[in-house]
Amino acid sequence: MKIGILHSGANKVDPARVAQHMEGLGFESYWLGEHVVVPEEFIRQSEKRRIETSNPADQAISGEAYEHDDSLWQTPDPLVMLARVGAVTTTLKVGTSVCVVPYRHPITLAKQVATLDYCCDGRFLFGIGSGWMRGEFDLFRDADFECRWAQTSDYVAAMKELWTKPVSRYDGRFAQFPAVRCFPKPTHKPYPPILLASLNNAKAAKRVVDWADGWIPIVQSIQEFRDGIGSIKARANEAGRDLGSLDFTVCGLKGQWRRYDDQQRFAEAGANRLIILVDADTLDDTKRDLDAIAKEHKCPVPPG
Repeated sequence: MKIGILHSGANKVDPARVAQHMEGLGFESYWLGEHVVVPEEFIRQSEKRRIETSNPADQAISGEAYEHDDSLWQTPDPLVMLARVGAVTTTLKVGTSVCVVPYRHPITLAKQVATLDYCCDGRFLFGIGSGWMRGEFDLFRDADFECRWAQTSDYVAAMKELWTKPVSRYDGRFAQFPAVRCFPKPTHKPYPPILLASLNNAKAAKRVVDWADGWIPIVQSIQEFRDGIGSIKARANEAGRDLGSLDFTVCGLKGQWRRYDDQQRFAEAGANRLIILVDADTLDDTKRDLDAIAKEHKCPVPPG
């Protein structure tokens, strides 16, 4: 099982130093999330709201999990910060969990992703989502909240054209451009793996099989993940897609999936990567947490 870290404390502790320590411990990947801005009204309402559910997955979708989490509105730009991480590491993969696709024009995002992947020698994993915070979404002129998954799908199709063809053109529902040349191309061919973040439902399974390279959900239970794999497998069989070509990653929230037993059970359910959240306020505390996670999950110490 590959073990990654979602660094929620990137606004407090330098990701480059965290990533270097991770690489020495045998972790597979370093991940960052994204919020471009958070409306002040959302923060005021969150401070007043009492969390009514204990389900972390439901809280993540509604925003309740972030009621007292400053990292939500202090998140650095993940693509810029991952370039820094890639520059000081050699084997550690870097990923977004997740990048909100509708917030950027697909030409701009395609250029940024390809440049990042080029700079880190093909080590980028492109975890994507469609967004959930309406107030943030409405600040972007071209982002359509009601059609966000259709827009995400269209933008991904446009980016694939830009990543794979020397001269690219696209005429979709949300994105259109004439013949253009967009370079550099990603180092990872044909493009960085696209991992789709979503809850377990039939629409998500269809999206994963039809145009993504994997699934990166937040789940409350291992059974929920197993059910999602089952839905994706059924859809893959219908579509004639090899299930082995898909990446199945579990992304944990605070306190989730920290035991070795969790790793083993997710592996049995079909996962090939487990991402654990780390949110310590200092570098020393972050290192101690990483040391404990690496020991518990038996990360393979790299040679030398």
